Amino acid sequence: MADRRRHKLRASLDWQASERLLLQAEGQFDKDDYQHSMYGLLQSQSSALHLEGSYVLNDNFELPVFYSHEDLRSSVAGDGFGTNTNAAFIGRPGNTLVSGGCYATVLEKNEHGKIDPCLRWFTDMRERADTFGLTLARNNLAGGRLSLAGNLVGTLARTHISVRGGSYANNPFALAKAPALAPGVAAIFFIPAADLPPVTTRILELRLRAQFALSRASQLSFLAAYQRLKSSDFAYDGMQFGTGTEQLPTNEQPYSYSTAVFGISYVHRFF
Repeated sequence: MADRRRHKLRASLDWQASERLLLQAEGQFDKDDYQHSMYGLLQSQSSALHLEGSYVLNDNFELPVFYSHEDLRSSVAGDGFGTNTNAAFIGRPGNTLVSGGCYATVLEKNEHGKIDPCLRWFTDMRERADTFGLTLARNNLAGGRLSLAGNLVGTLARTHISVRGGSYANNPFALAKAPALAPGVAAIFFIPAADLPPVTTRILELRLRAQFALSRASQLSFLAAYQRLKSSDFAYDGMQFGTGTEQLPTNEQPYSYSTAVFGISYVHRFF
């Protein structure tokens, strides 16, 4: 278990702006620091903001709306250290140069494999989600027997992962059974890490409801709902045919679908 220092803040506000308008706000912030950790999770924090308002047009017609924002961040560290060895390049002894990295020669790189700072890696991940919702509600229609409501909710979520560090790769020509590389040509290259492509998810949801009172004891309800989800995720790139040799490609695609639901219910109360 790693030592952790946590900071937490929460606040809320309710404001009755008028007889018909009500405004609410709520915010929260959390931050965890792992001050004595060299690897693994170093820091994480989350913040959330929720705003909501409700306007009553009249006794039978109201308009609630809301907006929420979430922000999650984390920092992780690791090490890809190798084995210390005083061996020269595995190919030909004349191939001695390293391009990039923290050491200029193959021998220096090999001798410091366990403490090579260039093999330390860090990832900074940030996830953000914004959601907006709107409701229209109309009551006491048809002589007070019918109520209608509609909800529209949209969400956009994004994940960004930045990466620092890298790894070494051998020059394929340095491994060949041929004369040593020409002077100045590297036998090993340091390949710096690159940020991962962003991951995005978009969701749109629509709900329509109707309730009709058949009598004091019975009620008939109708529901219609539609949801559309579309996403892009780099994790699925490696599942396509011809992209990898470590696993059997499944050709799976990022989640993307549309769904519709219809429902009807009857409720009877026994007094």
